[in-house]
Amino acid sequence: MYFSNIYHLVIDRFCDVNKENNFLNNNNSIDYRVKFHGGDFAGISQKIKKGYFNTLGIKNILLSPINPNPDTPSRERYPPYRKI
Repeated sequence: MYFSNIYHLVIDRFCDVNKENNFLNNNNSIDYRVKFHGGDFAGISQKIKKGYFNTLGIKNILLSPINPNPDTPSRERYPPYRKI
């Protein structure tokens, strides 16, 4: 483990397979830098089965913390009060 490549995988930014669990929001007041359609475990599983990590020479995967994403946008507390 100490001498192998580790892939730090941020789950909600990696690979999106199951479109049913996406939160779609067409609100243009949300800051574009945080507007995304996240990845899921099905996407990770698909990439493993297709050999994506083997091709890169990856032996270990470090997953990001698993947290639920909010269902609605929120507003920043301080100016410029962007929605995120």
